[in-house]
Order: sequence, then structure tokens, then C-alpha cells
Amino acid sequence: MLRALGPNIFSVGPVGAGNTVKAINNMMACVNSLAMMEGLVLGRRAGLDPMTIYEVVKASSGGSKALERIPTAIVPRNFAPGFKVFLMNKDLETFNTIAKELHVPVSFSNVAQRYQQAAMRRASPNRTPAWRSRSSRSSPRWSEDGDGRPLVTCPSASGGRRRGR
Repeated sequence: MLRALGPNIFSVGPVGAGNTVKAINNMMACVNSLAMMEGLVLGRRAGLDPMTIYEVVKASSGGSKALERIPTAIVPRNFAPGFKVFLMNKDLETFNTIAKELHVPVSFSNVAQRYQQAAMRRASPNRTPAWRSRSSRSSPRWSEDGDGRPLVTCPSASGGRRRGR
């Protein structure tokens, strides 16, 4: 019956364990995406081509699913909606709550959650943002465009000012 929902079905333990694994997965995906973007911004500021960075990192220890967004979304500036900000924040909150209950010190998830919360303060939480770039020294800033779609100001992976949707 569960195969109708998707091809990957895992038994992870007692009731509640699935929620914990989901929170772990989404925290790791969020932190990984932030690290990929930060590395790409640094590379662009150093004058490197984003596709060169992609090819080298893909073949090395830094490869990830987040990295795969470089040729499909970041370089072509094709920012289709994805996972909603408020849902990622909820999962990060779940992760941080579980860590606190188990007395596990965490830091990367807290940084990631601060970015998600900054995004939520600046845009409607029920929408997925498109990215608008300024400088790598600016923090994320959210606004809405003329059509009411949320936009965020973030470090540009291309090294210049660009607007994506």
C-alpha cells in the first residue's frame, strides 16, 4: 500500500522515528544548500567560473544534491518554486527541539534556521521565494515584486546583480 506514495519506503523504528529522520534529512539538506551557495559566492568573487567549480566539486568530496542546482538553476537563473520556507523552518525547529531534549549540542542547524526565519519575516510564509542578488556582504533581505511574489536579496553566485524568479 505504501508503494503508491513513492518508491523509497524505509522502516526506521518506533512511532515518531520517521519524524526524527525527516527532520535530520531536511536539516542536512538545508545546511548543505547554504554551504554550496556560500562556496559558490566565494568562487565567483575569486573570478572562478561557476561551472568549473561545479565540475571540480562534483568529482571531489564536496559533491551533493545541492551542488546539482548549479547547472540546472543557478547558472541559468531558473529559480522554480520548491520546498516552502515555513516548512523548512518547521523541520529545523523539530530537529533543534529533539537535539535539545536529547542534550545534543548543535550549531549548523541553528544558523540555517536563522536564515529561514529571516526569510519568513520578510515574505509571506506560504510562498516559496525566488532569489534576487546584490552583494555577498549583504544578509538575506526579502520583499515582494509588483506581482506580489516574494523576492530575497542574497549573495550572488554570478558575482553581479541579477534577479531570478
